[in-house]
Amino acid sequence: MKFYEYLIDKYGYNSPILLDEIKFENLSKTAIRLRLNRLLTKGIIKRELQGTYYIPKEEFGSDGYCSSRDIANKKYISNGSKIYGFYTGMSLLNGTGFTTQVPNVLTIVTNNCNTYKRELTISKFKYIVKKSNVEITKDNVKYLELLELLRILEENSFKEDKGNSFQNIKYMIEKRNISLNEVKKYIYFYPAKVAKRFMEVEYEITRG
Repeated sequence: MKFYEYLIDKYGYNSPILLDEIKFENLSKTAIRLRLNRLLTKGIIKRELQGTYYIPKEEFGSDGYCSSRDIANKKYISNGSKIYGFYTGMSLLNGTGFTTQVPNVLTIVTNNCNTYKRELTISKFKYIVKKSNVEITKDNVKYLELLELLRILEENSFKEDKGNSFQNIKYMIEKRNISLNEVKKYIYFYPAKVAKRFMEVEYEITRG
C-alpha cells in the first residue's frame, strides 16, 4: 500500500492527522515527515498546525477543510482512545452553567504542551494552550475539570451567589458521577483557595 493510500484509508478526508501517531511500514519519523512534506508541496495534503495535517476534499460545493476545533481537539484533548486535555476558561464556565458568554479565545489545559503557556492560531481562530500540572487521563479528567472550575471561579461570584454556584457544581458532580474522595487525590496540585472551596462544596453536599 502506498503512503498516501494508507493515510486515506486510516484517516479519511478533512480529518486531522498527527505526525506522532502515524505508523507506516518500518519508516522512521524522519522518513514519514519527508513523505508528508512531499505531499504538502504538491498540495495533496494541508497543514494548519505544526505536526498536524489533513487531506482536503471538496464537500457541498466548498473547498475541503478541517475545522480548527477538530484540529485542536485531536492535538491537545483526545485522539479517540486517549484523553490528554480539556477546555478551561470561559468554555468550562459556559459548559457548567456559570455563564452564557461564548469565548473569543478557547483555552485548553493539556499534557501536550512543552511550555507553561502558549498562544496559537488555527484557521484564524485563537487558542491558549497551557501545560497541565498533573498528567491528564481518561480516568482523572472529570476530577481535574472540577478542580479547575473551582480555580477559575471568580471569588466574588462564588461568595455572593453561593446557592447557585453550589447547585451548578452539585449538578456537575452528580451528572459525571464524580467521587469526592477521588478528587482529593489531585487537590494538592492546585492553589490553596481551591482546597478551601472544595471543602465548602463537600460540606454542602454531604450535609444533604
